[in-house]
Amino acid sequence: MKRCWLMLALALAAGCKSQTPPPSPATPSAAPETAGAALNNPPASIAAQSSPAVAPEPLPPAEAEEVSRLLGAGEYDRALALLWSAPPTADTLSRILHVAVLLDRREDADKAADALSARAKSDVRAWLALHAYAPERAGTSTGAGGGDAALIAQAELKRAAGDNTGAFQKYRQLMLGGTTAYSRLLGFSAAASLSGKAMHAQDVIDLIAGIGPMASSDEMDSAMEMFSEFFQDAKEMSALLDHLQAKTKAEPNNWAAFYVLGRFSARHGELEKAIQWLEKAPAEGAGKPHVQRALSRLLSRQKHFAEAVRLARELWERDPSPTNRLELGERLIEGGHDVAAVELLRDMPDHPLAAFKRAQVLLAGAAVRSGFPGDLAEAMRDAEKRGWREHADDIASAAASASTTPKALFEELVKDVKLVEVSAACNSLLARLAAKMKDARLAAEHWTRAVALWPDYPPFLIRASQVYGATARLAEASALLTRLMELQPYRNDHVTSFIWAERARDREAKAIDMLLERAASAADPETANAAGIGMMKAELPVPAIKALEHAIRKDPESARYRFNRAGALRDAGRLPEAEKEYQRLLREGMNGRAFHLHEVTAAYLNCARKANREKDARDWIRSLIEGKSVPWWQELAVEWEKAEKAPLAPPSGMLEK
Repeated sequence: MKRCWLMLALALAAGCKSQTPPPSPATPSAAPETAGAALNNPPASIAAQSSPAVAPEPLPPAEAEEVSRLLGAGEYDRALALLWSAPPTADTLSRILHVAVLLDRREDADKAADALSARAKSDVRAWLALHAYAPERAGTSTGAGGGDAALIAQAELKRAAGDNTGAFQKYRQLMLGGTTAYSRLLGFSAAASLSGKAMHAQDVIDLIAGIGPMASSDEMDSAMEMFSEFFQDAKEMSALLDHLQAKTKAEPNNWAAFYVLGRFSARHGELEKAIQWLEKAPAEGAGKPHVQRALSRLLSRQKHFAEAVRLARELWERDPSPTNRLELGERLIEGGHDVAAVELLRDMPDHPLAAFKRAQVLLAGAAVRSGFPGDLAEAMRDAEKRGWREHADDIASAAASASTTPKALFEELVKDVKLVEVSAACNSLLARLAAKMKDARLAAEHWTRAVALWPDYPPFLIRASQVYGATARLAEASALLTRLMELQPYRNDHVTSFIWAERARDREAKAIDMLLERAASAADPETANAAGIGMMKAELPVPAIKALEHAIRKDPESARYRFNRAGALRDAGRLPEAEKEYQRLLREGMNGRAFHLHEVTAAYLNCARKANREKDARDWIRSLIEGKSVPWWQELAVEWEKAEKAPLAPPSGMLEK
């Protein structure tokens, strides 16, 4: 599913969502990767892309309008020059890249791609731009973006010029004629975003039928995730289902209609109906593997394990790919055939990489339940040998969860002295097993070993600090939390945990001084913002105000930092100052645009209620709407209507990202 959400986020990023998240905590001075290396390392966290971004816009509103005007008028040289003069955000560089590709300005395009490569691990838009440009740069029509890179660039250029209709047409063209399943999915998702509503039901069928012969199971899952996003409205869903059912009657050989009906029925909990639709699909043709795979999964969910395994085995025997081997392994595990699953997954091929990793995690659970600790140890060794630390820890976590006799597994593993000495993942597994045995001392011992082997791996530091805190080893917990704050300076939860540990040691004042010093000296305002939020969560609003003022000094234009400071002012009892800040945010927004109207409205009304000035606050908001005093008065009216119907829940007073 991780790849599925990645593709959805990438596609949405190519549509209307042009905001970029706060910078990654990567070391700024690190040398940029090559574009090729960046393409092989997609963004680690996609969740942030679906959250409202609050980073500054790449261009002030007036300059953004001028760029759009120049592009629309065909004055590309002037538009390109203006974009190069803007701050080099991922959004700006992506626009430069697309314009340069369209104008065949290879020097500009390569320069933008090199700059984007340094951002591609943390920014979806940067990764997408490099993905589209890779085949152009290589001088080939194959590769990451297929022969569709120029079409994507043209669509993005039209969007940048404000021509959403033209961009929609280009992306729909990509959807219907793209050279890869990925590009067709991208075309559908971007076109749906640009249209502002779900695409026609026929488009869904056409896309599924079109990508069927070329798509992987992950890509088909991506398609269904996107469709589920775009068909949220009950009326649209009803119309889609009516169209699909009519299609199955008119075209009984159209496998795509049956497939989509089955997947949508399953999505809405109608599993037996979903099985019936999939069983009615044509038995032969391009869609057979996808239909069979979906049917096997549903049958297993309904505990029809024998039939589910039969279908999965038939798939694998017909096409012994890693994906089909993995599907069969999952069905065997779900049906309780752990020994058979271990035998099947033990020699899983390395490609595709995602399937191999997933198989090893499944193997960990199956090996534990079937009594094959040797396979478990080998899986951990292999993952660590390849440098997959997160994956090796996932194997340990899966094994610990699957173990019903933790003491027996613990005793079996510690016999392999060499493994315990060199494997951080093995020690993390032993620590988890010790916790299941309720032996905190033993858990702490093995977390200490794991941390010694991987001293810069945050998940181990977090777990070890928690165990140290629970066993009164507070100085050691504080030391690990200090290291965590250095490794992940934007994580406010590390700050809160550090304060609690130091508070228990009667060192809270020293901890606050240290945190404020870090907030003042850090080059990035996010460090100061994290310190402020962490202090707020530790119920220290007064020093939190100071930390957030450091953030504001470093970035005076950030509405998010001002909002956070207002929450600290409120909790410190400085209500009039907090109210004024909330009013300013509602009145001025951020860079000429509304800023988190729901959160700010809720925070302002609750602050005013605390000060016994709620009526005045409501009258003031109403005056903004009735007087149309702000450009976003209509959006504010929607939030106001919600507040009138039901009291707004007290907000936390903080916006973390």
